[in-house]
Amino acid sequence: MKKNILFGFAACGAMLLSANVATAQEAVAVEEVTITETEAVECGDHFYSERGANWFLQIGAGMELPMTDRIADGQEHHRHITASYNIAFGKWFSPYLAWRIGATGGAYHVDADGYNKAKYINANADLMWDMFNSFGSVKSDRFLSVIPFVGLGVSRSWGS
Repeated sequence: MKKNILFGFAACGAMLLSANVATAQEAVAVEEVTITETEAVECGDHFYSERGANWFLQIGAGMELPMTDRIADGQEHHRHITASYNIAFGKWFSPYLAWRIGATGGAYHVDADGYNKAKYINANADLMWDMFNSFGSVKSDRFLSVIPFVGLGVSRSWGS
């Protein structure tokens, strides 16, 4: 029993002797630095659009071939290739996204029970996305870009 009590006192004394006691104080050095203010330099890469920048105008022409059903007696309609014209304008508001408003119009010519023709117009509003600028780096002089779009539109045709 005496051995256990002596061993306990020895263990407590060892813990007290091994405890770190901070008796010294640390010295802190303060260094003065002079800062000189200069004029702001504009960054070369910015990803927003100023109010009057990045507008575009789109003008195009193409060919239309109406897709028609067979008539009741099994004869096919004779379709004629006609011209189609479009115009649109829009604005890139970042290197990645743009909006566009446009219209497409033309005429259809079909020989079915006589010669039929009709005129049409389509108006649309789109949100466009530049895939190459999104997945790669932004380059203003890129030769080719893939720009898918999604939007809403309305079509109207008239005539016989």
